Parts: sequence; C-alpha cells; structure tokens
Amino acid sequence: MEARWPQFKMLKLRGHRVDWVGLIQPTPANKCYEVNVTYFLRKMPLVSVPGLVSRPGEPIPHMYRQENLCLYYPKDYEWHPGCFLSETTIHWASLWLYHYEAWLVTGAWDGGGVVHGTVERERRRK
Repeated sequence: MEARWPQFKMLKLRGHRVDWVGLIQPTPANKCYEVNVTYFLRKMPLVSVPGLVSRPGEPIPHMYRQENLCLYYPKDYEWHPGCFLSETTIHWASLWLYHYEAWLVTGAWDGGGVVHGTVERERRRK
C-alpha cells in the first residue's frame, strides 16, 4: 500500500488484520479527507472517513450503517481477495468522496451503484 500511496501508513498488523490511514483529496477542488482502511485476510475491506457530515434529515448514501463506505456491489465481484487494495479500494474511495461532495451540494448521488435496502439497481451514469 505505502509503495503505491506514500501518504498511507500502516497503523497495525496483527494476525490476519491490517489497518492503514492516509489522506485522499479526490481533486484539487475537493477537501482532503483522512481515510481509514481495515483489511481482514480474504474479507471485504472496510473503509471509513471520520467527520463526514450529512445533508439535513438524510443519511449519507452508499454507506454501511453510516460507518463504512460502500465502494462496490459485492454480488458483481468487482473486488475479490486476489485484488490489491492499493489498485482498487483507494481509487474507489477517492471516487466515492468526489461523488459525496457533489451530493452534499445537489442532493443527488451521481456515483451509480445499488440502492441500499432494495434489490433494485440505480442506473449507472458514465
């Protein structure tokens, strides 16, 4: 991770778990965010961003329990244990943060994905 993303530092390596923290700024016009990545061997990575705020009366879209970012649809197998987190998860987190900032302004999530709590897919916008 640190070879590809020098701003990410490993915080802890214990057994089958590793934790990293680093800064992501999706574009020069975007805010810089502290991003925490937790990976348990062969499990879906968990990505959290402390201090995210919501629009009044709305939950932040595409999050698990308003704690971890939803970066991909697991049933599409976009990520699997053979993927490098540095080549998938960090890029996806940056893109998620870009769409998050747009959502704060417009109220519309333009990042595509699956509506949480339903099996109906949102249209993917290109």
